[in-house]
Amino acid sequence: MVNIAELFPGKVRILVVDDDSDLRLTLCEYLESSNFNVLSARDGSEAIHLLQSQRSNFDIIFTDLVMPSGPDGVEVLKVAKQFYPSSYVVPLKLPSSPSGAVPSITSPSRSNSLKSTLS
Repeated sequence: MVNIAELFPGKVRILVVDDDSDLRLTLCEYLESSNFNVLSARDGSEAIHLLQSQRSNFDIIFTDLVMPSGPDGVEVLKVAKQFYPSSYVVPLKLPSSPSGAVPSITSPSRSNSLKSTLS
């Protein structure tokens, strides 16, 4: 297991992208209560704008892959890797992934699932 504190010295910056406002707010509140520096985006367009405009690196990016309007999570992943190639990207929903192939968090997220993904 990877320890986040060892992997990222200093305060970890996280971007959370999800069109489901309840899930996005719950995830942000949990991460902030765990002393992470968190920004959020309500859709792919807002996420891409944040990724292109932020001067500080995002260490971890949680993104929903299926968003109904504008760029989807796959586009967000492409831009994230272009601007922040060393960041970790964690899909919030991955409907067709073989079990365990890609670390992901299924909605609605449970804190134990989040803890195991982050550790």
